[in-house]
Amino acid sequence: MHASFSQRTTTKVRRSQWEAVMDDRSLRRGRSPLSSFVVKNQSLLLIFAITWFWTLKGSAGLSVGTSNTVSSQKKDDPEVFDLVIIGAGASGLFASGAATSFGLKTLLLDRGKGYVGGDCSNAACVPSKALRSVASRQLDGEVDLNAVQQASRNRILETVTAVRQREDICNFQGVPNLELVLVQSTKFVALDEIEIVPYDDDTYTVTTANRRRIRSKKFLLATGASPIVPSNLQNEADKAALPLYTYRDVLLPDSSNSFWKQDFGNNSSGQVVIVGGGPTAVELGQSLARLGLPVTVVAPTFLAQEDLSLQQAAYQILRHDGIQLCLGRRVVGVHQGTDNGPPSAVLDDGTHVPAQALIVSVGRKPSVEALALERGGIDWNLDEGILVHPATLMSRTNPRVFACGDCCSAVTGRNRKAAHGAWTGYHAVRNMALPRMLWAGSPSTHPTVPSVTFADPELASVGMTYSECLLQFGSEGFLSQSVREEGNDRADMERNERFVDACFVELRVERRSGRILGLSACGPAAAELANEVGVAIQNRLTVRDLAKSIHSYPSHGYLLYRLSLSMALSSTRGFLDTLGPACQLLGKILGACTWVTSRLRPQRILPWKRARTRGQRRWESEGAKSTLIVTNHQRGQSGDYDDDSMREPLPCSFLEYYQSSKYRENEAEPLPESFQDWVARRP
Repeated sequence: MHASFSQRTTTKVRRSQWEAVMDDRSLRRGRSPLSSFVVKNQSLLLIFAITWFWTLKGSAGLSVGTSNTVSSQKKDDPEVFDLVIIGAGASGLFASGAATSFGLKTLLLDRGKGYVGGDCSNAACVPSKALRSVASRQLDGEVDLNAVQQASRNRILETVTAVRQREDICNFQGVPNLELVLVQSTKFVALDEIEIVPYDDDTYTVTTANRRRIRSKKFLLATGASPIVPSNLQNEADKAALPLYTYRDVLLPDSSNSFWKQDFGNNSSGQVVIVGGGPTAVELGQSLARLGLPVTVVAPTFLAQEDLSLQQAAYQILRHDGIQLCLGRRVVGVHQGTDNGPPSAVLDDGTHVPAQALIVSVGRKPSVEALALERGGIDWNLDEGILVHPATLMSRTNPRVFACGDCCSAVTGRNRKAAHGAWTGYHAVRNMALPRMLWAGSPSTHPTVPSVTFADPELASVGMTYSECLLQFGSEGFLSQSVREEGNDRADMERNERFVDACFVELRVERRSGRILGLSACGPAAAELANEVGVAIQNRLTVRDLAKSIHSYPSHGYLLYRLSLSMALSSTRGFLDTLGPACQLLGKILGACTWVTSRLRPQRILPWKRARTRGQRRWESEGAKSTLIVTNHQRGQSGDYDDDSMREPLPCSFLEYYQSSKYRENEAEPLPESFQDWVARRP
C-alpha cells in the first residue's frame, strides 16, 4: 500500500516536472503560455467555437455575411433582412432592441408616428392616467363642463406628446442593424416575403411607386390588438345619429373622432353610456363621472376575469362616484329618439337608457386581419390571433414566423398587458436567434403577470385567483384570508381624502407549505403590493418569508405585513420559525413529514384526510369564477327587505350563493337557467 502511494506521488512529481519543462521549451521557442493553453484545451475550445457558430447561423437559419448577399442582388430583387418585425409597440420595440444586440439586420415596421410605442403609450395606459389625474383634482359642486373638457384634452395631449418625444422615430436613426419604416400597409406575398407601402419621408403621403418587396429569414408579428365594436351597434348608432366611441377616441386627443369635440355642456338630456365592465370601462367611467359627466355603465358584471372580492370593490367604488350601474344586462341595440328626444341604448330586458354618447368597451381582438396571412402560410383566428407553440412562440404552420404580445395565442386573458408583451418580444427573438439547447427550460411567457385596474383606489391581483386555487388544491388545500383597511391607522388618517370603505388585502397560500399563491388587493398602492407579491411568487417564497420582512409604518404595505404575519403565526411551522434556529430545524422536519404524508394514498392510509375528487374541485372552481347579480336579501343577509341596501344588486359568485342560507332554505327568487345547470352538474 505504501509502495503504491509512493509510486503515485512520484508519477505526479514527474508529470509536473515534465509540464514545467514543456512550458519552458514553449517559451524558448517563442510560444506564449496562451498558445500552450490552446494546445492543451483544443476540445474545449472547439465546443465553444461550434456553439458560437450555431448562435449566428444554426437553429435560426440566420447566416453570416448578409451584407454580401444584399449588395449582390439585382435591382428588381427583394431586399433581404435577417428579421422583419411588424409592429413597433411594446413587444416590437423590445424585440428590435434584442435583435440588434444579437447582430441581426432588422427591419421594424409600423403604421405612423402616432403608433410607435403601441396602444398603451398612445391611446390607453398612459393617457388614461393623465385623465385620472385631471379628474382627481376636480372639486365638488358646479362644474363648467366645457372648461373641464378642454383641460382634460390638453392634459392628455401634453402627456402623450411627452411620451412620443421619447419614442420619436429620430431616436432610431443611427442604431446599428436597425431600420424603422412607417407604412400604410403590409401584406405577405409568400412564405418568406412581404410587400409594404411606405409613407413619403417628408409629406407622409402614399404613392404606389414607393412599394417595396422585402424578403427575410425570420418574421416577428407584434401587431397588438384593437377594440371590438359590434357591427349592429355601429350601424344602429349611425342611423340614430348617436356618437359611438372606443377608448381610443376618448384617450387619443388628436383622433379624427375625438370624444372631446362633443359639447356635453349644452345637452343634459342623456347619459354617457359605457358598454362593458372590464378595466377600461371602470377607469373611464370613474374619470368621466368625476369630471361632471353623467355616466351609466351597462355590463353583465365587473372585472369578470378577477376574483369576486375585486368585482365587489369595483361596484362600491363606482357607486360612490355617482355612476348609475345596470349590472346583469347587455346593450342589444340603439333606439332613435322621438319628439326631439335623445336616442337611447336598448338593454336586453327592454329598458331604454337615454344617451348622449356610447362608449363601447367590450374587449379587444388581435390586429392581424390586414396582413394577408394566408399567403404566408400562417394559421390564425379572430379570437386568439396567430396560432403559435407556447414554448417557442413560433407559428404552428410557418417556422419562419414568430408572434408575440397581444396578437399571439400564447398570451391570453389577464396576461394581455404591455409589460408582458415586452417580455414575449424579447424571448421570441431569443428563441429564433439561439439554439434551443441554450434556453431550454426557460418559458417564453411569464407565469406571474400582475393585473391592475387603475381606478381610485387601485384594484390589483397577481398569481392564482381563488377559483384557480380551488381547481388545483381543493377547498382544503389552500388558505385564503383577507383584511380590510377599515380600522387601520392609515385609513383613519386619510378618510377625508379618499374612499377607504372598499379597500382590502387578500392573500392566498398553500396550506401545507405556506407558499404564496396569489394576491387580490384594493387600495391606493395596490399595484405596488402586487409587484411585491409577484416577486415572492416568482421566487417561491412562503408567507413566513414575507412576515420576516418588516414594512414601514404607517405605509400602505403595512396592511400586507399584518396579514402575512397573522397567517404565518397561525401555523405550527410559522410559530416555530420565530423561536430560533433549533426550532426552525424542527419546523423543517415537520414540513418534510407533512410532505411525505401528503404523497401517501389518503383513501387507504389516512382516511380522515381524504381529498376531494377532481370533479368536485372543477365544479367548485367553476362556481367561484361565474358571477350572479343578486340582492343582499337573496344572499341571505339579515335585514329588512324594504331597506334599499337589501334590495341593491351586487356581484355574487354561484358558489357563494349556493352555500348561502337563503338557497338552502329554498327562499330564493328565480335565478338564471345557467345557475340551475351548474347545480345539476354537481358530482
